[in-house]
Amino acid sequence: MRIRRLLATAGLSTALALGATAFPAVAAPTVTASYPSSCSGWTDWYAGHGRGHLNCAGAGRDIRVTVECGGGVAKRSAIGYEYAKADCPRGLGATGLSGRFV
Repeated sequence: MRIRRLLATAGLSTALALGATAFPAVAAPTVTASYPSSCSGWTDWYAGHGRGHLNCAGAGRDIRVTVECGGGVAKRSAIGYEYAKADCPRGLGATGLSGRFV
């Protein structure tokens, strides 16, 4: 009985050690961005999808933002006054952000 317990414990320890090294940590995706320097842009994850935001407070102009999503999908926002937001489809994260004055 002791030998069986010892072998079972040793096998479990080996499996746990191998399992920990079999799946290395994956770095977060890099988000590329291109928008006017007077604006601030960012991406986030909300309610199961990625979003891209562009805030040009004080610019006094209309803007539009485009967010690139996983799988090669791109979504464009409606025109907004000094702020715009574009949403990726559900389940896809944001991988890129671009915006411009319109």
